[in-house]
Amino acid sequence: MHQTVGFSYVNISRWAPDAPGIYRVFLGKICLYVGSARDQTLKDRLKQHWRGSHNRRLGMWIRCHGKALRVEFFVVDAKNVSRIKEIEQDQIDRLSPMLNLINARG
Repeated sequence: MHQTVGFSYVNISRWAPDAPGIYRVFLGKICLYVGSARDQTLKDRLKQHWRGSHNRRLGMWIRCHGKALRVEFFVVDAKNVSRIKEIEQDQIDRLSPMLNLINARG
């Protein structure tokens, strides 16, 4: 399942899945951040970012641009949950998001 919504608390509450997966935050066509939710749901993880991200730069973008941002999320099926970090890293390597603390394998 793949879906894109505006990055707002209401949209996250309404549309983000109650399942593990990968998410990507965009401003226009620019990928700002790629993250994953393995031990929690995508909905819970994105709500954490909305309330105050552990990544200060991402948190600043969310506070400044909020609803102008959009978030895409992809549910990872149960058989691939153990590979979620690998899938996330592949997305980071491919998209080079500017706000990830570690942008690519060293």
